Amino acid sequence: MSQSFHPSVNALYQNPVPSPGHLNMPMIFGAVTVGLMLLCQFQRNREPLLIIGCVIFGFMAGAYGFMVGAWPLGVAQIIYTTIAVRPWLDTRHQVPRPRPR
Repeated sequence: MSQSFHPSVNALYQNPVPSPGHLNMPMIFGAVTVGLMLLCQFQRNREPLLIIGCVIFGFMAGAYGFMVGAWPLGVAQIIYTTIAVRPWLDTRHQVPRPRPR
């Protein structure tokens, strides 16, 4: 018994990988979101504001996971991002330290 999905979903299963050089908006959104999230993640010790950037881009990456149908990725990303809020809350209550010159 074959399942019938929406025509756009059927097209995804028939050709899951776009041809080389073919980018669509969800792919661009996902690449930019994940790239910015990783950049914020690697630099978060330098600036507390980057922690909240990591959280925002993490939620956006979770939305991307749901948008492309990879809901386990979306769920994992939302859980990880929810946990990542904790360091930002901790930095809000610290005394600011002087920056090295």
